[in-house]
Amino acid sequence: MKRLPTELLYFIGQYSREEDPAFRTLWALYLCSWRFYHVFKPLLYSEIRITHDGDRIPLHDVDLILRLWRDAELARQVHRLEIHWQGCGSSDVSKFEDGSKIVAFINSALDEIFGSDALLYRTRDKWEHHLQARCQEAWAGILLVRLSHLRRLFRQQPFDRPLPFPYLTEVTASAHSRLHWIESDLLTSFFYFPAVRRVNVFAVAETSAAPESLVVKHDPLPVRILVVSNAVYCRGMLDWLAASARLE
Repeated sequence: MKRLPTELLYFIGQYSREEDPAFRTLWALYLCSWRFYHVFKPLLYSEIRITHDGDRIPLHDVDLILRLWRDAELARQVHRLEIHWQGCGSSDVSKFEDGSKIVAFINSALDEIFGSDALLYRTRDKWEHHLQARCQEAWAGILLVRLSHLRRLFRQQPFDRPLPFPYLTEVTASAHSRLHWIESDLLTSFFYFPAVRRVNVFAVAETSAAPESLVVKHDPLPVRILVVSNAVYCRGMLDWLAASARLE
């Protein structure tokens, strides 16, 4: 195989990824040699999954997020992100050891995101609390800051800054199980992303007071396809439709 052209090796890697969802074959090829390492590395990181360990993010996923934050070129290879979580374990805080590389990363990442704005200190403290508690939602949010070339996203929190993720074309949100629901305001911001053309929502319902309508400073962007299944008392759907003037 060492004599095969790079293009053919790449096709072999794509085929092995399709046949083996766990990427075991691709990982084995990735470790064979320095040449294979560079050929298969983009394929290995093009699709990643963030899973859950009870109500906390596994430590190996934390290590992956740290790796992607430190390697911008590697983060640009991620085109599809799938996130699985159930609730937040922040009420049962299990902090990382002071002085550890993870604590140093949390402080550095939050400094980069929030800067020195005193008005954001309280919000910053909440993020630090949830990151220390290994809250999956918080760590997923931190990861998304680096995934500038993301094309597909499966369940994620919204953003309030304009025009993020210029390559993200499809968003899918689904509940973890039949006993869980997604609140509509978790998805509303995605209808204003520049490249999103399709939004798929499964199991959505409001569990608290009616969400406030999202205020945006730019025109609605063209979501063309909206698929909703198993929706109960979804007040936020009116905001979705208002932002989807070009539904097909």
